[in-house]
This record gives sequence, C-alpha cells and structure tokens, in this order.
Amino acid sequence: MLPLISVIIPVYNREGTIRRAIDSVLNQTYTNIEVIVVDDCSIDNSRAVLAEYDADSRVRLILMSKNGGANRARNEGIKCAVGEYIAFQDSDDEWLPEKLEKQFLYMMDNNYRVVYCPYIFLGDEIEKQIPSKEMCGECLEGRGLVDTLRERNVIS
Repeated sequence: MLPLISVIIPVYNREGTIRRAIDSVLNQTYTNIEVIVVDDCSIDNSRAVLAEYDADSRVRLILMSKNGGANRARNEGIKCAVGEYIAFQDSDDEWLPEKLEKQFLYMMDNNYRVVYCPYIFLGDEIEKQIPSKEMCGECLEGRGLVDTLRERNVIS
C-alpha cells in the first residue's frame, strides 16, 4: 500500500474558494490521503462550508481558538497529521488531479526528501507560471533551490 499523505489546508475567511480547494485534493489520483483543514477563526461562512465534509472520513477539521495566521495554522495541522508525508494546499488554490501522484513518484524515483512544482497564476486576463520555466532551469542547472529561495519565494 502507498504511504499516507497528510494534506494541510489553513483557512481564514475563504467561503468562496475553500470547497474548490478541498475538492481538488479529494479528487486526486493518489488516493491514500488525509485532508486536515485548519480554520483560523474565520468570521465568514467558511465553517458552514467545512461542515459539508463532516461525513467524509478523509477530512478532519481543526478549529483554532485564536487567530494566529496561516503559518501557525499549518503548524497545528502538522501536529495532528498522521501521514508519512506532508503536503500543503492553500485555501484559494486548486490542484490538478494528478499533482500528488506525479510529485510522489518523482520524489521516490529520485530519492528526494522534498519536492515542489510550479503553479499557474490565473488573474484578470493574466496567466503565468511561477516559477517561470527559465527559473526552474536555473534551479536544475546548479543555482539550486536554496539560493533561489534566499532571493524570492517560488513555492506556492
């Protein structure tokens, strides 16, 4: 059996996007997952949307007692995770169906401990890949991810 991957989604006031984010994780071709949604004291209807997932045993909801920001919420999710691997999803992002499977296989095939992938930013008449194809090439050709991250964040 493939190892369990814990997907952690911090959420704060994302009633309009959280359903799409969670559904994109639940619809992955890699199916041995748990989804840990950490609500960081939302004051909109996010909790009502999250309640729709109560019957899905793959989804666990953690309610923060005090708003602490996305990083604190991620850390709380990590504490509750039981998976062998951790993946992060933002509450306003959507994953393509094969994202986890492709990343997991790539990580295993190359004996990596950490992997990331580019993402596509879709805005008002704007679509761009981040990091750019050129920047990905720089990381692969010796500059290295750590050096790139010292200059700017390229990981969603």
